[in-house]
Amino acid sequence: MTLPISRTISTTLSRFSIRKKSAPVATSAGKDAVEYYLLDVDGSSLTFRLVRVPPTYLTHGLSSDEAARRFAEYGPNQFGDHSGPSALKVLANSVFNSMNASTVLMVIIITNSYLSFRQEYKSERTMDALRKLTADTAAVYRDGELVQVEASELVPGDIVQLEEGDHVPADLRLFETINLQANEALLTGEPMAIRKVTDAIVEPSPLGDRKNLAFKSTVIAYGRGRGIVVGTGINTEIGKIAEAVQAGANKNTLTPLERTMRNFMLMCFVIAVGLGIVVFWVNNWRFDDTQVLLYAIATAVAILPEGLPAVTTVAMALGVSTMAKQKAIVRKLVSLEALGMVTNICSDKTGTLTEGRMSMVTAWLFGTDVKVSGSFNKEGSITGLAMETLRPFLELCGLCNTCSVTLNADTNMFEGAGDTTEIALAVVATRHGYTKDQLVGKSHQFFAEYPFDSNIKRMSVVFRELTLGKGHDLVMYTKGALESVLPRCVSYLASDGSTVLPMTQEYADITVQEKALSMATQGLRVLCVAMRRVPGPEATSDLLVQLQDADQRDANERDLVLIGLIGIQDPPREETPGAIAACHQAGIKVHMITGDHHATAAAIARQIGILPPSALPGTAAEKSLVMTSMQFDPLSEDELDALPNLPLVIARCSPETKVKMISALHRRGCYVAMTGDGVNDAPAIAFADVGIAMGQGGADVTKQASSITLTDDNFATIVSAIAQGRRIFANITKFTGHLLSGNVSEVVALIIGLVFHDGLGQPIFPMSAIQILWLNLVTSSPIALALAMEPASAKLMRVKPRAGGVFTKEFIADTGILGGFMGGLTLLVFCLVAFVHADVPLNQVIPLNGANCNKVYTDECDVAYRARGVGFVNLCMLLLVHGINCRFPRRSLFYYNWAEAKVLLWAIVLGAVMIVPLPYIPYVNHKVFYHTNFTYEWGYIAACMVVFMMFSELYKFIKRRVLPKERVLAVGHGMEYQVVADEVEVDAEDETETEVAAKSANATLV
Repeated sequence: MTLPISRTISTTLSRFSIRKKSAPVATSAGKDAVEYYLLDVDGSSLTFRLVRVPPTYLTHGLSSDEAARRFAEYGPNQFGDHSGPSALKVLANSVFNSMNASTVLMVIIITNSYLSFRQEYKSERTMDALRKLTADTAAVYRDGELVQVEASELVPGDIVQLEEGDHVPADLRLFETINLQANEALLTGEPMAIRKVTDAIVEPSPLGDRKNLAFKSTVIAYGRGRGIVVGTGINTEIGKIAEAVQAGANKNTLTPLERTMRNFMLMCFVIAVGLGIVVFWVNNWRFDDTQVLLYAIATAVAILPEGLPAVTTVAMALGVSTMAKQKAIVRKLVSLEALGMVTNICSDKTGTLTEGRMSMVTAWLFGTDVKVSGSFNKEGSITGLAMETLRPFLELCGLCNTCSVTLNADTNMFEGAGDTTEIALAVVATRHGYTKDQLVGKSHQFFAEYPFDSNIKRMSVVFRELTLGKGHDLVMYTKGALESVLPRCVSYLASDGSTVLPMTQEYADITVQEKALSMATQGLRVLCVAMRRVPGPEATSDLLVQLQDADQRDANERDLVLIGLIGIQDPPREETPGAIAACHQAGIKVHMITGDHHATAAAIARQIGILPPSALPGTAAEKSLVMTSMQFDPLSEDELDALPNLPLVIARCSPETKVKMISALHRRGCYVAMTGDGVNDAPAIAFADVGIAMGQGGADVTKQASSITLTDDNFATIVSAIAQGRRIFANITKFTGHLLSGNVSEVVALIIGLVFHDGLGQPIFPMSAIQILWLNLVTSSPIALALAMEPASAKLMRVKPRAGGVFTKEFIADTGILGGFMGGLTLLVFCLVAFVHADVPLNQVIPLNGANCNKVYTDECDVAYRARGVGFVNLCMLLLVHGINCRFPRRSLFYYNWAEAKVLLWAIVLGAVMIVPLPYIPYVNHKVFYHTNFTYEWGYIAACMVVFMMFSELYKFIKRRVLPKERVLAVGHGMEYQVVADEVEVDAEDETETEVAAKSANATLV
């Protein structure tokens, strides 16, 4: 049944754990039994929906019969087929499906099968990786006894016991916790362990704040507890991620290049069929005429760019090889090209923009600001105070923790096990020689420990000093939340680190509190540290007994001396700010979507340049650019689309938040790359146009859902990948233009050549089929490969992402005009040789003995063979020099940097060397190419090359004067707002940033 909340809130709300839509909760029903309810959040309406299952007894658990009944009802606690992916099965499903049953062309069948196989098998591997995250067994109360069962056999209502190190086997509502902490980075992306509670939560909360729940596949970092299973299999939070990844993997994954090439090849096929029909129509539908059939085939061959798929693949492969050296592994070739279109990058914070671990970055000690550098590196420093002054603080860092820290000799980085906050302190202590091993037994002797308690939010340790001259004093070191430690301080240490001054109310309320607030607004987690010294002579036996009793810690943790405040943060990677600036300079917006707190996320975003300097805490600028999931998620699509700008930072987000953000960007016509490392990032990575996973700390499921994996987990590598994507697309445009210009020239020559015939009325081919294949595969392909290897332009990362594909209006015009002009010049020399200078014009030639001048060489057919040879060589040479034009669509060749064109120049030389001998090689000339040698006609060829290059220069000159100038992004200060100089051409010679900025005086904001 469904009950309006207004009818039940007064009696039941305090007993419910309220979560977002369809979130399981529990309430007492009888002595120690509980029934299960679901809370639905639908807009502003809240309703409780009763799940009709028998009560669960907290001490006894389910009976075996009841567990079996529920297992039959809810199914196993897993998602998908547990047997893992079968490549053969997926391939069979891809080939034998209803789509292929109605497909006629084998090419389409093969293509569809391959794409289906690749996508489905990738999806199955992703699901398999998710399944491996689950626990194998669980400790469950059945029939009143604690037993071990397969995790897949858990059912809603089971009572599960959790211990330190356990993987949570299902989603649990906790009803008993003893210092229980869980590492939920799997779902939230945040490195800190979350302290769990049993209290009811009476407000809708994001995933990271649901502290009375333990989630399937997360890890218990500390303590122990018990909980009721409220979600199994696909109904768990990790199961929802699996569903989202599956949905993202099943979406249309064709990139613009794939769609363009697919549509273009289909268009070429249609045109080829059309041209074949034209050939038969002109020749009065003589289907029995072999020569007409051959001519139709030759025309079809001319329109199909046989070398385009191969050259495109080679270009991609070269890009992949380059990116592998730059620490990016491309799992899908076309993804590298797709990066060139990226307009927005949605990035996770933890481990991507930041180092992914908590580090001490600053402190306020003895009333003095100090900076802590080094993070987890072996080398680091503390600046602001002398090391001797810092001794009490460093001793506290080394002794007041229960973690362990070791140095990895291979990476020269510290690695820790335990609470992430304690590890941050221990790393600083270890770096400066204050480890437990170095202190305990030498200068200090352990005396007592008061463990961290979530209720009082502090931890203390007591040590006896063994140092000579200190009278074997007892020293208590305390760390914890400011509100817990500061009220227990009666004095504070002065700037010399030894002088004790009395604590005044003014010092505590103004000096200390204001410094803590200042640190918190910087996104730092603030710890308060203090100490208490008990001189040896004052340590009576009664006091010693009391100090060793942790139950009397409230009386013991008093009369503390304030040392100061510590600021802990997951610090940004050193390269991140520069990478963000490079993205903004390239016209790419960067969004941070993180599970971290609002203040922390905003502070990091300001540090690395995602937020402009004007977006200070609490300002209107910050409020418009920074949102939490609780603000973002309830917005409808219409409300999101009505926002002037989508937020640059979203905090406390869930996996669904990230997917929703990507969808909102897609509706605005944006091309989105998503980066991340945790399982919580996998759905968004699957939904994004380009998914980028982190290779070092990333989860397997995230890597398998991605298109690109970064082996160095460095956001800066993405900038290199985008530059490669842009270079590849620019080069694809260059060699595609060259190849298609050649096809246009051949079609023009062949179609107009339908008018040529001999004295008997037989058609005369201006080119043979083998000549056309040579033009497409031998002459054009090396030039195209050389263009594919062109270096990146200096302006490549200072222009906006392209908005369209290869076939722009300018590209189509260039291909048609230059290709048509080459075809016209080829027909011109053919006609000069065949009609103007021939002793017997071609249309008067009468072959003897029924010969045909398209396939048999005779003296009478010499003019046809000679004209065909001249036209062929002429078009070959024009295509070779046309490669120079294709480097830049508008720049004059007089401004080329020829040192960058060495590969292209060698390709032109190689092509010429291969072409020149062809008319003179016996047998090959007459029997293979159906042409013959010539002499003075080389002058025609040279003249055509000069005329063509002059025409190309004139054509580019007109374009530079008529078409709008392309714009180069100048270096912006705020990074969010970029200026563009509309007087600077992308193709122009390299200019310094100062010159670009100078030209930006009349720039416009974008």
